[in-house]
Amino acid sequence: MSGWPYTPLSGTGTIEAEDHVLPEADDRDDVSERADLLAHRQAVRRARTRRVATGAAGLAALVVLWQVGAMILGDQVALPSVSQTAAQFAHYLARPYPAQGKPLWFDLYISLRRILNGFVTGRRSPTPTSRRWPMRPSAATT
Repeated sequence: MSGWPYTPLSGTGTIEAEDHVLPEADDRDDVSERADLLAHRQAVRRARTRRVATGAAGLAALVVLWQVGAMILGDQVALPSVSQTAAQFAHYLARPYPAQGKPLWFDLYISLRRILNGFVTGRRSPTPTSRRWPMRPSAATT
């Protein structure tokens, strides 16, 4: 079901002159509110699209500057190009960096787990600025 109320049409399907009635004031207010809501949603959508496009353009400009800088410098060790960096990242994502080590994805997993554990621990423990902290500033100075 669509959720919209449905009433079957009656009559012959032609509009009679007396059937056509102008909308009442309440109906016009409802239409005006819907138009305002639609305009607001479109404005929010345009603003979101503009933010995403600005961020993407900024990242693209940064990558272009990186590539141009690598080409001007010409030293792969000091400043590797974007394509070389991406190729090395893809290579080491599945293969261990030191021959006896773990692959890069495992190191990323371990790092993410440590970050989340630290966040949860810090969130649960009281800090000097929280209300649960046992030491009051006035008690510490006396």
